Amino acid sequence: VHARDRIITLAEDGTVTVLGKSGAVIFSNKVAKRFDSKAVVYKDNAYFVDVKGMLYSLDIAQGKINWKVTTGGPVLFKTGPVVVNDVIYIATGYGNISAFDLTGKLLWENNLDEGVYNSVMVYKNNVVIATDTLTMYALNTKDGDEEWSADLDDRVITLTPLGYGDYVYF
Repeated sequence: VHARDRIITLAEDGTVTVLGKSGAVIFSNKVAKRFDSKAVVYKDNAYFVDVKGMLYSLDIAQGKINWKVTTGGPVLFKTGPVVVNDVIYIATGYGNISAFDLTGKLLWENNLDEGVYNSVMVYKNNVVIATDTLTMYALNTKDGDEEWSADLDDRVITLTPLGYGDYVYF
């Protein structure tokens, strides 16, 4: 992912590398067993999850890990966290949807007990995700409680829902 004058890469072997605009390596370190998640940059930090379900915060200016916390499982298929209004939202392959503040403190979690293989979408105060059991859910961003759900008619793998106007498309 590119942010400001940095490029942040996550290698499948668990190495995180931060490059400066000249291509010089600012930080490169093996911090996990493996990554299958994408990173998201918010303010001056990158957030990403390893295959064991650890959420990391990386200071992209200094090239150091700020903190790491356990989530409810791995984030797979190049999906990843989403950060909106200083809250990090994650959907894991085990169906655990979580919200963390920027210090890594867990704000809420909701275990749907269904596999989730797509990134969440935050839209109109809801965290919207689709599960492998062909259900789309909208969870309240404040507490994770279910606002609504809808049945889908095809297999869900890695697409992220899209919100526009009064509709959610999948």
